[in-house]
Amino acid sequence: MGTDVGGAVAGVLARLYEREKATGFPSLSGAVVEARVPLTQAVVDDLLLAGRPADPAKRGAVQRLRLLLLDTDRIALEITVRAFLFNVPLRFEATVHPEVRVPSDPRLHLTLTSGGLSELALNLPQLPDWIQVEGRQVALDLGLLLRRGGLDWLIPLVRVCRANVRPGVLYWDLALQIDDRKDTTDGELPR
Repeated sequence: MGTDVGGAVAGVLARLYEREKATGFPSLSGAVVEARVPLTQAVVDDLLLAGRPADPAKRGAVQRLRLLLLDTDRIALEITVRAFLFNVPLRFEATVHPEVRVPSDPRLHLTLTSGGLSELALNLPQLPDWIQVEGRQVALDLGLLLRRGGLDWLIPLVRVCRANVRPGVLYWDLALQIDDRKDTTDGELPR
């Protein structure tokens, strides 16, 4: 049998990543990475389902939570709340404030635009702890989600973070910078 070159390269890259992460990325000192990461509606749906109990009885008051990507910097939150014996669907539309002030405030801020009692209704159910509501202002705590996913090491590297909503796609425009360091390694790849 031949050598699995792809597997060997993937193994080296995985070890390099782990070594660099553990030591603060010294070999990448001074690097600047700019990226546009598109998350389709299906991916956003999958991310919101991650960690949710499959059993509806274990979900608490919020039975369903969906973030719909509507139009230019507009989203809708669809929440189904269990109230006594009934499931009550609620829908709130919001404007996205594109700038995320990382690392000082790694939250995506929204302003509710749907009228009526939306702020009151949104404060009634026990929402996930990464969603904070104050009147018409809603904040999605991305920092908390990154910490829970073991990606908190990314937060101090982010220099620019913008969310751009288009129909069916949430684009994250990111700029990451690894500060210049004097203690770079000698360039030897991990074995």
